[in-house]
Amino acid sequence: MILRIFLYLVLSLSVTVGTVSTPPQSLADALVSLEQAFQAYEDNHYEETARLCETALPALRASTDEENLGECLSLLGAAYHRLGIFDLALQAMEECYKLDIASKDPGRISSSLNNLAGVYLAMGEYDMAERMITDAIEVEEGRDAPDALAIRYGMAADIYNKLGRYEEAIRFATDAYKLDKQAGRTEKMAVRLSQLAAIYLDSGQLAEAENCLSQAVPVFEATHNVHSLSVCRQQQGTLASKRGDSRSAILYLQQAAGLARETGNRMVERNIMKELADLQRETNPAAAFSSMERYIALNDSIANQETLQQLNEFRIRYELTEAEAALSAERLRLRNQKRMTLLFICLTAMLLAVCVGTLYMHRLRKRNERIQRKAVELQGRLVELGKAEDSMTVQERKEELADIARAMSDISPDVHLTPREVEVAKLCAEGLFSKEIGDRMGISQRTVETHKNNIFRKLGINTTIELVRLVDSRKDLFGSGE
Repeated sequence: MILRIFLYLVLSLSVTVGTVSTPPQSLADALVSLEQAFQAYEDNHYEETARLCETALPALRASTDEENLGECLSLLGAAYHRLGIFDLALQAMEECYKLDIASKDPGRISSSLNNLAGVYLAMGEYDMAERMITDAIEVEEGRDAPDALAIRYGMAADIYNKLGRYEEAIRFATDAYKLDKQAGRTEKMAVRLSQLAAIYLDSGQLAEAENCLSQAVPVFEATHNVHSLSVCRQQQGTLASKRGDSRSAILYLQQAAGLARETGNRMVERNIMKELADLQRETNPAAAFSSMERYIALNDSIANQETLQQLNEFRIRYELTEAEAALSAERLRLRNQKRMTLLFICLTAMLLAVCVGTLYMHRLRKRNERIQRKAVELQGRLVELGKAEDSMTVQERKEELADIARAMSDISPDVHLTPREVEVAKLCAEGLFSKEIGDRMGISQRTVETHKNNIFRKLGINTTIELVRLVDSRKDLFGSGE
């Protein structure tokens, strides 16, 4: 607890001193501080990262630059996570998560869920960590961002390892390694090998763990990645301990503890000191007591009741958010189902109408073909009647014309002429020419010709002679001019 209070004071003092000695940062200065914070994090300087982020936050909060504000909060949460200050880490991550949810940016939401899963993992809340990383992976697998997906798979590997589900853990770590290898990210590949080594150590596959560490350690030594190297040194110590080589195990763990203190990563140091105390108990009780004291101090500063309460409160809020999202999704599903039902009904009605229309047009086409054939036949009879006019008596011609008229009536019962067309037809039957008909009706000769063409089309005839004959025989059409 004393160490925790001291660290709080150091961080608070560094921010306070910066505030007193310099005026509040402008947005431009805040962005510079944020860039420096990213570099400090890459260099494993987590206290400096937290200080720079805290310095930049006021100006970023006062601006409308929510993307950089989210980046700052995410980085601050990660720095506090490495420092083992989980209540402050959770505060920063939750604020970042709210911004990401409001932005509706899948990548940012996935990143926040990954960071929160890491906090719950560190605090031993493995089930909640699994829920969050599962949601993050579901979001990420819908995007084309293999680098981010590799990070999610890596977190999932750590979580499933703690849950004792080693096959799933190995599968996720291997998939993450493949994605990093495809992109040529050598240092990230080494991180995945370190994750695989942890799984193999916990599952008792010591040869596989040693093989992974032999490939990862040289990469971290070459890149001076102190944080990852401290993790690997601890794993080498664990491997030596499992093989009964306590001397080598203690040396590896002491190196790992020194590297963890160099970066300020109290989470890693705490775990190392516990393992170191257990190894020293038989051979060096005094050193074991000292290691245990350090472990207790670190553990008290990390696992406090306030942090656990915050984790539980956020869990409740997260579950409520999930429930609301599920309810909204169900409502949306029901609305879409209703729309699809209506659309199906409309399409069915349209299809039925098309079928009915097609059937009607088919019948109409057949009827028109029949009428056309009959009309051609009647036209031939009229032509023959005209040729034989001199050899037939008046009575015979009338009977033939009456028979043709009846046939015409049978094949075209739906013929309808307008009063104007009936009048034009009757005047034609009286022997008037188009100009005379126009003068009689008070219309132009062109209009008369139009009426005659319409009459011909409706009756299926081509000549005025045929029209004159039909006027005499079709009283149903020409009996009245009205």
